[in-house]
Amino acid sequence: MKGKGAIMEHDHHFLSQEGIPSGFGMGLAQNLRALDKFASMSEKEKRTVIEGAKKQQSRDEMKNYIDNI
Repeated sequence: MKGKGAIMEHDHHFLSQEGIPSGFGMGLAQNLRALDKFASMSEKEKRTVIEGAKKQQSRDEMKNYIDNI
């Protein structure tokens, strides 16, 4: 079983490779529930969530998007 640190390291690597919006990465870091849910997703689900994040037009939209992951 992977430790939480290993999961977060894997997701950090995944996020840096996927070219995510910086606001999405920072928002996940501030919302541990959303981060945990994101970490448990398949690679395909993560890509879909990242594509949705790229469509957010403001800080408030991004926060709401992350809150609803």
